Amino acid sequence: MHLALRLNLLIFILFLLALVAGFYFTISNARHAVSQETSASAELTMQLLSTATISLQMSGNTEAHKTFLRNLQALDDIRHMNIALFHSDGSITQPFIKTTSDAAPRAPEWFSKLVAPAPKEYRRRLFNPSYGKTDITIIPNPADEISEAWTDARLTLILLAAFTVLSMGLIYFIIHRALKPVGNILAALNIVERGDLKTRLPELHLPELNRIAAQFNTMAETLERQQNENRRLSKHSLKIQENERRHMARELHDELGQSISAIKALAVSMEQQGSREKCQSTETATSIINVCNHIYDVVRNMMNRLRPAVLDELGLVTALERLIDDWNTHHPDSFCKLIIAGTFEGQEEQLNITIYRIIQEALTNVSKHANANTVTVTLKKPAPSEGANTDMITLKIEDDGQGFKPEDKQSGMGLMGMRERVLSIDGKMSLESSTGKGVCIVIELPVLKMQTVSE
Repeated sequence: MHLALRLNLLIFILFLLALVAGFYFTISNARHAVSQETSASAELTMQLLSTATISLQMSGNTEAHKTFLRNLQALDDIRHMNIALFHSDGSITQPFIKTTSDAAPRAPEWFSKLVAPAPKEYRRRLFNPSYGKTDITIIPNPADEISEAWTDARLTLILLAAFTVLSMGLIYFIIHRALKPVGNILAALNIVERGDLKTRLPELHLPELNRIAAQFNTMAETLERQQNENRRLSKHSLKIQENERRHMARELHDELGQSISAIKALAVSMEQQGSREKCQSTETATSIINVCNHIYDVVRNMMNRLRPAVLDELGLVTALERLIDDWNTHHPDSFCKLIIAGTFEGQEEQLNITIYRIIQEALTNVSKHANANTVTVTLKKPAPSEGANTDMITLKIEDDGQGFKPEDKQSGMGLMGMRERVLSIDGKMSLESSTGKGVCIVIELPVLKMQTVSE
């Protein structure tokens, strides 16, 4: 659950509890007020009736007794109570008088049930020798008082509900605004996780989040600096490696190659002379020639692996074509197709050797692990007329081999070396593979043009 949702839910629960508490106290106060008002009215009425009945009984005046009862029967506008007259035999001589007022709005039934007081009954007996016994019964009627209480409570409840809704809306807006930078921080962390270390966070308003943003920026700057240093060292290491390979290839060509050629020439001379003199010398010379041919082939293959001379002499495209042809020759069970789109003249030597080595290593991996029937190597450099980014070269290598799950397999030295070469010139490399569906490697390399140094 998100932090903002948790905070809003917690605050909503607190406000809901406060609203319930306010509702409870409002209903409780209304019930208390209704009960007190109706009880006070009934008790006051009983006191007045008691005074009147005592006076009537002391006077013994029958006519006054009748007049008193008639006046009670004529009452039709008494609030908070109902009055009934019961004869001595239990019969009702005066029905209940409904005395509700229409001045206040009628309260809803649920409110009336909550605030209505417990039923009470007040009795006063009036006796006259000629008229008999008459019980005056007063039953409190809280309808008017409940209506008045509803008028007051309704306003209070509306204010409570409105305050709760407005407060929740305001708090939601404040929390959402305050925690919005957290989403930006998480997004920046995801970008850094993908390898883009140039991401920076702006200054934030909350001091705590601003300190986090500052620490994030410091971390990103440190990682970017270390990454640039690692790339510089890797680039320098690869450059030294290629220079050493070039030097070794030149030494093999100049020293060992010439020596082998001299030995072979002497053996050929011995063979020609031995054919006229001794058969044994001829056989020895032939053996020397065969050994020299074998050593020469080994040296030539070593020279091509160390530093392909065709790359310096004829350029990248021709070197790749020969590399693919040689691979197809040595792997008759598989076929590699080369697709080249664009012009690749005038590029920096480091870019050319990087492309060549990546393809060379990829084909080695295919021959060792893929068990593929078809391999496709696509090298594309968009032309300016195509409207695409002409500063990037795309290299795609895919096969239909057995594949693997990248998360289940450690990256071998081949893939690691390819990735190091790509990162050394600020390129990008992605790999897609699954069991039984082959491997697809997509590499994007920035165009490095040859730099001319003026005298």
